Amino acid sequence: MLTNLSLVEAPDPVVSLTDAKAFLHVWHDDDDALITQLIAAATDKLDGAGGVLGRALGVQTWRLMLDCFPAGAVKLPLPPFRSVESITYFDRHGDQQTLDPADYKTSGVGGTGVIVSTGDWPDTWDFPGAVDIVFEAGYDAVPASLKQVILGLVFFWYSTRGKVPDGNTATEVPFGFDDAISAWQVAYVG
Repeated sequence: MLTNLSLVEAPDPVVSLTDAKAFLHVWHDDDDALITQLIAAATDKLDGAGGVLGRALGVQTWRLMLDCFPAGAVKLPLPPFRSVESITYFDRHGDQQTLDPADYKTSGVGGTGVIVSTGDWPDTWDFPGAVDIVFEAGYDAVPASLKQVILGLVFFWYSTRGKVPDGNTATEVPFGFDDAISAWQVAYVG
């Protein structure tokens, strides 16, 4: 079963410009655009479908497209799961239908989201992306240790910008980065 995951509604920034500037001890506005860009890049490195954590940081909405309903449960990526907003599908005749929330149950709020049918999943049209699940994931308050990792990346990239690496000491992330994120990385859900 092929899947496709896309962002519907992005989260608000998890680290503010004010907090990053205080962390960097930058008291002028000359580098605001650069620091804002570094915050976004550090967040992108961790957050969402492309992030190394495999989880949603701030509250965000995602669309999961499936070619058909699975034989069992639908396991949602990007914990922490919050809610399912809608499930639509193309029936055997190619007509789009909305699945009644009474026809499925969800579990795993705050962790890995799971959707199960209360009966049998409906048959779908043999069509790529026949099932469309829109769901919300992310933290109301991002854990402090994850904010610290973002601030650490911003600091590292801000302080090493424009420096030419000598020999083979070039690194994209600071020493200890992998240890700092290891407890937060999600195993593949599929």
